[in-house]
Amino acid sequence: MVNMRPPFMRYVIETAGNIEYIITVVKIVKEIKAPRTILWKEFNYRVGHGNKSVRFAEPHFSFAKELALITDNFQACTEAGKALLVTFEKTLKKPIFILLYQFLKNDAPFLLPYLKYCDDSGVLLNGKQINEQIEMAKKAYKDLWEYYGLRGAIFTPTLRKELKERTLKHHVLARNRFLVSKEGLNLNQFQIRRLIEKFIKFAYSDLPDDTFYRLGEVITDRRPNDIKEDLLQALIKEAYSDIKAYKLASAKSVFLYINQLLLPNNAVQFSIYKKHLIDHQFRIEPAFDRDDFLFAPREENK
Repeated sequence: MVNMRPPFMRYVIETAGNIEYIITVVKIVKEIKAPRTILWKEFNYRVGHGNKSVRFAEPHFSFAKELALITDNFQACTEAGKALLVTFEKTLKKPIFILLYQFLKNDAPFLLPYLKYCDDSGVLLNGKQINEQIEMAKKAYKDLWEYYGLRGAIFTPTLRKELKERTLKHHVLARNRFLVSKEGLNLNQFQIRRLIEKFIKFAYSDLPDDTFYRLGEVITDRRPNDIKEDLLQALIKEAYSDIKAYKLASAKSVFLYINQLLLPNNAVQFSIYKKHLIDHQFRIEPAFDRDDFLFAPREENK
């Protein structure tokens, strides 16, 4: 069986979706290598709930894992997780564009149809229409199954044909909190609608090259501007300095970092960013992640 999964955040627990908690999880995983119960206990202590059961932490670790900010075994943060931490520590603001990007990248086939069904039916993402939200989630999951179902056996674990209502409730409440609550992204209904409009046609395909431009439009209703080459060069070197390990930096991590700092007024496409690295003779090396590569400025080669 191939060890892969569709872009669907399946291990989601209803109390998840708090961004402060997600950032705390990534920090802990970066700083401490320990069994899960030790990590969970440390999390409870840091968020002021040291007297609670260690299971209080589990939903937040699971959500960070499903956003691909930490590894599946909770023993390291990913390149996206590194970009999240560095930009948060630099600005002390919610890294909303990295979080939205990771949310779409890992959940678009379920998230976007769910949001569209809700919007088309006039169902708001609040705590007052949970039964209606579950019905919309059923439809979204049915669509996901119909798209991936024939290939379901190749996923680990196998994709289920149906989800119980209790499971769907977990999926709905955590996603709603992450998107629209004050402790989450705090998006309003107009921003949710623009998110649907800008991305629904990519629900079952790769995200477009101009994803961060579209995310800027989601937040401000205005297309971000391109940036000049000299500014891009300066940002790449700044990000490289903050993120590098052993004189190499993840292209993915630096790309997320740059757009988080530029948005909502400016953005850069991955194709433009990659071309810049090649044209300016950055040293390029393969990465373990086939969707990523490593790089270093020319002066680091000396």
